[in-house]
Amino acid sequence: MLLKRKHTTKDKPLIFVVEENKVYNNFICTYLSSNSFKNTQSYHSGAEALKMIKQSPDILIFNYNIDTMNGVEFLKFVKTVNNEIEILILAEQDNLEKEVESMKYGAFDYIIKDENAFPNLIKQINNILLKKKSINHNKRTWTILVFIALVATLFYILIYGILYNNNLL
Repeated sequence: MLLKRKHTTKDKPLIFVVEENKVYNNFICTYLSSNSFKNTQSYHSGAEALKMIKQSPDILIFNYNIDTMNGVEFLKFVKTVNNEIEILILAEQDNLEKEVESMKYGAFDYIIKDENAFPNLIKQINNILLKKKSINHNKRTWTILVFIALVATLFYILIYGILYNNNLL
């Protein structure tokens, strides 16, 4: 069952923060809010967040060692529900194998919980928003081009029909 976006967000992406440590979770949400990302929802378990996934968040930030499943299992499940959700994974340690596997299954980034974690989150959220904006721009461009091609084809058919009916061909 693939869920699609119900609403469009331009300046206010919906961000889910899933972190079991309530203090760290609060720090993340406060930092995001202080950087103009005020549309956040905080969850303390993966199960809690999955119950609300129908809201189709733009971005989901979660701790790799999430309650009952590992980060890759959680990532795979979220991507099967809605492949358009961008995922940022937070991890306690740098682990190349976990990082590569996470990226392979669709994580946008794997961020280590260190002194640079919060600035890295903001940087990657902005990168996600730029990517989404670019994709939307490309879709609009293609829509316009298809419309022009359609009009040109109809015009050609109309002119051909007029010429044919008047025995000018």
